[in-house]
Amino acid sequence: MKLCDEDKLLLYCSKILSENSNTDELTQLIQKKLNWKKVVKKAKRHSIASAMYCILSNLPNNKLIQEKYLLELKEDYLDTLGRNTIAFNELNVLLKIFKQANIEVVLLKGAALLASVYPDVAYRFMSDIDILVRDSDLSKARDCLLSHGYTQNISPYNLQKKKSHHLPPFWNPAKNIRIEMHWTIRISDSDFNINMAEVWSRIQKTKTGEADTFLLSPEDMILHLSFHLFFSNVNVMIFRTLYDIAAIFQYYGETIDGKLITNCSIKYGLETPVYAVLFLLKTQLSINVPAEVLSQLHAKSSTIQLNRMKVFHKQTALENVGRNIYDTRGLKRKISFIFFLIFPSLNYVAHKYSLPANSKIVYLYYFIRPFHLLYKYIISALKTIGKFANLFYRNISNQKIEKSINNIFAKR
Repeated sequence: MKLCDEDKLLLYCSKILSENSNTDELTQLIQKKLNWKKVVKKAKRHSIASAMYCILSNLPNNKLIQEKYLLELKEDYLDTLGRNTIAFNELNVLLKIFKQANIEVVLLKGAALLASVYPDVAYRFMSDIDILVRDSDLSKARDCLLSHGYTQNISPYNLQKKKSHHLPPFWNPAKNIRIEMHWTIRISDSDFNINMAEVWSRIQKTKTGEADTFLLSPEDMILHLSFHLFFSNVNVMIFRTLYDIAAIFQYYGETIDGKLITNCSIKYGLETPVYAVLFLLKTQLSINVPAEVLSQLHAKSSTIQLNRMKVFHKQTALENVGRNIYDTRGLKRKISFIFFLIFPSLNYVAHKYSLPANSKIVYLYYFIRPFHLLYKYIISALKTIGKFANLFYRNISNQKIEKSINNIFAKR
């Protein structure tokens, strides 16, 4: 796949995690006449701007970068530094509270990566804090958060959604911190069959600040991030996910068990998304992914499954609300769900529209919200039609899986 120099720059930055890393490729690239406006715009869209600042600002020839664009990246870095510092201070407090309640907590996604593989707390943007607790500890862990200033926007549907992989998000309005509490790393409504007992048996103890906590094994981190990419907005998360998994490979190196990745991917039904991500790491970043891992996963992967994950499982807003109404039992509960959807709690409205929780302007948004939802679902209906047309076209085209992966990457 032929990449423009701007995309090469974005990719090569993911290979520079330490002072000993080879910066020759980057040094040569920034000597070229790059479209820095495009670089910065895409870096922000993919939430990798602060990481790029950490890397580019330390290059010996960084004076070749147009100053205003390096400053833009620096602003993103400082914003991320401030936000993540507050989030980790709060996380350390919460981890001590969970420990007092005898609750083991595993950090996921951004929090886990910043606590382990990344060298700087501002290296990765973290929109919320994701944690994993055992199913048996959910109620106790929920009480810990609610007694520590957190709130939840709970609708009748949220209470019934037993198949979800996390509780309705917790939000602390005073600190503007959101927490998602998971009891499984499996995505709800997916075909994956992840054995959480096995995942828990492989967790590793670590420390963040003065607080004890746990991480997934590096192999499980790779599996989790790989399939999560295809159930999120792949077009704006693919660079960040490649950065994350490249960082895991570089940090853990030869201690990563390729056979475990292969066996678990096949056993849990994850071979297609894991192969797709590892294929990109190998071909685009020259990450040392064992050839036998790629070969065995390739033999089990499906082009149609890849296309379905990319196109089908990312539900539009209209599909999502329609399914929620359908799944809610009883006419009264369906009406209650619709009412809560249009007129949610004050805390939710304040959080959704970035307003101070005690501001009177929050009430104005109760008049605006119905029109906002109407516009949102009209656009969503058009996207749904286009999505299924796209899925039909992809499935009848009978592409090789590598071509499908490259097509997804090319459209990021």
